[in-house]
Amino acid sequence: MSQKKKSFYKILKLMQEFDDQTLDISEEEFKEIVEELPTKIDDCKYFINSLESRIAVIHREISDLGEIKTAMMNTLKSFKRYLSNTMINMEVDKLPGEKHVLSLARRSTVKFKDIEIDSDIYLSLNMLSPYTVKRTYSINADGFKKLCENNQEIKEKYATESISTFPQFRLNRSVKND
Repeated sequence: MSQKKKSFYKILKLMQEFDDQTLDISEEEFKEIVEELPTKIDDCKYFINSLESRIAVIHREISDLGEIKTAMMNTLKSFKRYLSNTMINMEVDKLPGEKHVLSLARRSTVKFKDIEIDSDIYLSLNMLSPYTVKRTYSINADGFKKLCENNQEIKEKYATESISTFPQFRLNRSVKND
């Protein structure tokens, strides 16, 4: 008697119904159903093993891709630093290519020193009314940068400035594109 294989749940349900004497099948049919159980249990184990091993492979691939990404980012950073350093050492600001122009760009970064800005500092900078209640203020980075750009004394006293250089590519407009 070749029947369609039953699910793990269906086999257990039929066994329970047979034990409760609510299932109306012969003992021979019952034995046939119960004989499927060991194979079904092994199939469940194989399925779990398959998923676990696939998960482990994917986990390793993710880790490997993360390492590849980090290595590529480091290579990119090093190459950009190489371009910048070479141009600085050769005292060159611009190099035309066939389709692109490589130029040396500079970025100024102003960061406030590790100090707590309170009302006394703002009062000394004439940014608050003398009648303001004394309290600590959070630093607005954009506002602080503008303040430092307008007042060199404030920049020297409360900030550190760093200038970074980096290579920048633009389309070479002097070359006619075909």
